[in-house]
Formats: sequence, structure tokens, C-alpha cells
Amino acid sequence: MIQYISVSMLYVIDSDLSDNQFLYIDLFNIIPLIYLMTQSGPIPEICKEKPPKRLISFEIIFSVLGQTLIQALFQIGIYISIINQ
Repeated sequence: MIQYISVSMLYVIDSDLSDNQFLYIDLFNIIPLIYLMTQSGPIPEICKEKPPKRLISFEIIFSVLGQTLIQALFQIGIYISIINQ
């Protein structure tokens, strides 16, 4: 989602990333995130609530869209801050 929002914002301002820039994003942003996600351990005790029966449920969709919105707002805020400088 981070890369999708970044590329979408660049297309809006008629810009594009080169192959080296995509490589930089993958090496220094995406790979560390993936590594940190794999290093998280299990929780000490199991939750009493059952997980949703379907993958497409309100809670999951709301969580994904919420994280995407937060990330997009941060990128737009950074973009506006750079433009104002």
C-alpha cells in the first residue's frame, strides 16, 4: 500500500519513478518492514474471541482502509510540506 500510494501521488503530479528508485524503495523501505514483521513473536496467551469467519469482513476491510488512509495522509502532508519549502 505504501508503494501504491507513492506511485499514485507521483502520477497525479506527472512524474514517474525510475527502476533505481523502485529498487531503493524495495531495499530500504519494504524489505526492513517485511523483516520486522517476521521477527514478531507470538502473544503469550490465546484470545478468547473467534477470528472472523470470512476474510472479507467489516473489521478487516476497515483496518486495511484505515491504515491506507493514515499512510496517504502522512504522504500528502509531507508532500505539502516540501512544496511549501
